[in-house]
Amino acid sequence: KYTEISSCSFVKSDGTATQGTPVYFDSAAGQVELRIDDASRQTIALSELSASDQAYIQNWHTAYCLLGNDKLRITTGKNRYRNMPYNDTEQQTLPNLNQGKEWNSRRCNAIDYDIHMENRSGHPIKDIRIEYCIYHQAEIEEQLLTGRMDPISVDSRGDRSGGWVTLGRQELPDRVAVDTVTGQSVIQELADRETVSQRTDKMILPEDESQNRSDWSKRRERKINCELLGIRYRIYLPLASGEGFMFREFADPESLIGETEWPQP
Repeated sequence: KYTEISSCSFVKSDGTATQGTPVYFDSAAGQVELRIDDASRQTIALSELSASDQAYIQNWHTAYCLLGNDKLRITTGKNRYRNMPYNDTEQQTLPNLNQGKEWNSRRCNAIDYDIHMENRSGHPIKDIRIEYCIYHQAEIEEQLLTGRMDPISVDSRGDRSGGWVTLGRQELPDRVAVDTVTGQSVIQELADRETVSQRTDKMILPEDESQNRSDWSKRRERKINCELLGIRYRIYLPLASGEGFMFREFADPESLIGETEWPQP
């Protein structure tokens, strides 16, 4: 834990050194509080330290805010939308499932997430970046039918005959399709004791059902078994040097981190 690091030597700009452990950094006032021993503490201006020690304190402070559960509280909420028109969803298709309008009805279900952050660090946290990935999986059974369309007729008793006549059937290999919706957002500043929420884009949730697509001589049928796997997201804070970031990762459910791959940029 970054709040329990070992005591180390901090060199001032005049060449003198102070042995201690950082316990608090007031970024607004530019003051560092060091624990000298169990009975005493000392406050030093950040500007009095060497450049390397200033960077060390600022990076420690970033980790302290980001990795301490009691400093930056992160939770998620799930929102479901049922029987939505297609044009109300921001994510129109699941490409790996090939779930386009030719397979679906004109209405669908969808989901998105709210990511809530509460700053409990005692000071503002700046330049927070959030990246997320929502995962959906579908098990698909497909078959290709060949045949013909016979004219439909109605006899004197009102019975109908004709329609599609199957002449051949080809089972296609079963497959598993994993699709994702990704995105990111930036919070310029999160004040102390402030809570903000960031909403993700929507993902379509196809229902478990049998579907077909046909023309006059061929018909493709499939049965899909769909599952929303969950969401992974990362919270980034910039390092004091301005080069690179430190991040903390979350998932709902937590097992998703070991079961899925983080999308490549």
